[in-house]
Amino acid sequence: MPRNYVSLFGSAGDYLPVAAGATWLAAINTNIGVDVSAGNAQLRLRVAFTVTGGTGGTAFKWIYAKNGGAVTDITASSSNVKTFNSTHFADGDDVPQFLSSGTYVSNNNAAEESTGAFTLGAAIDVDEDVESEIAIELIAADLANNDTLDFRIVEGDGTVFTTYTEVARITVIK
Repeated sequence: MPRNYVSLFGSAGDYLPVAAGATWLAAINTNIGVDVSAGNAQLRLRVAFTVTGGTGGTAFKWIYAKNGGAVTDITASSSNVKTFNSTHFADGDDVPQFLSSGTYVSNNNAAEESTGAFTLGAAIDVDEDVESEIAIELIAADLANNDTLDFRIVEGDGTVFTTYTEVARITVIK
């Protein structure tokens, strides 16, 4: 089941969508550098994905890979990157459409601030879009200068999507 993948970073203190006054750290599909030299850094990451073949599932989760290494689930206690409690949304809130332009699954429960996993209200069909947003904290003590962190959404069982047109990447500055 191929899917497209789009990423956009927002700073931790902003509210999405941009119309409500968010400040973006970079343009859509642009990798960023995040400075953790003064300590942990909090930000929000938003991703859109589209089913381009078959029917999608309902369970998804956020993962990351450090320096191209092992894939790790993002949780409230994961190393390098963990979730944090956002004041702008709660786990399971629906994420409104902002990045994508196709038929949107608005009942998506795709806001994430604790477990890194979310479950849609119903399976997504071909050419339907979903956006998810996660509140993440980069753990300065676990990271070194020039480390890279690649972020993806995968099926709830860990199955990767067939196609990622973009992968969100943060390069650590320390």
